[in-house]
Amino acid sequence: QDPVVQYDLQRELDRLENELTSTKLFLQSTIEEMDSSNEELKAANEEILSSNEELQSTNEELQTAKEELQASNEELSTINEELNNRNTEALRLGDDLENLLKSVDIPIVMVGADLRIRRFTPGADDLFSLIGSDIGRPIGDLKSKLTDVHLECWISHVLQESATSDYDTTDRNGRWYRI
Repeated sequence: QDPVVQYDLQRELDRLENELTSTKLFLQSTIEEMDSSNEELKAANEEILSSNEELQSTNEELQTAKEELQASNEELSTINEELNNRNTEALRLGDDLENLLKSVDIPIVMVGADLRIRRFTPGADDLFSLIGSDIGRPIGDLKSKLTDVHLECWISHVLQESATSDYDTTDRNGRWYRI
């Protein structure tokens, strides 16, 4: 064999071996990078799975809270409906009472436990010189046409005893009244 050819073959063989070694090193490096990337991907995947479980748990909690809110809203709607019905009934009763008081021909003054005027009939406005703005005023502030009247004392006595009491009196014209 020819030494030149043999030399060229040896050179080509060395070059191929160097290239093969270089390719092996590159392949080994690529495999190591891929293994490292796979480990990182596994870790990231585990974190994502963990986060997903937490999100599912949070979603279940939110769903439970939503159901509880819906139940509370239903209860509130029922309570609001009951209150509306009661308010409507109270308004009707108030209107009925107002109509009754306007139509009664008896002087009536209604006072609260604090002895302040709450309502009065048209007959009472003349006897006690009442006007609409007197509602809320103390009963003791009234200037009546009656003589020898002690309204505050009499009303306080009735409130303390929780029993009715009758008092007879007259107006300035000598007309008799039972209180």
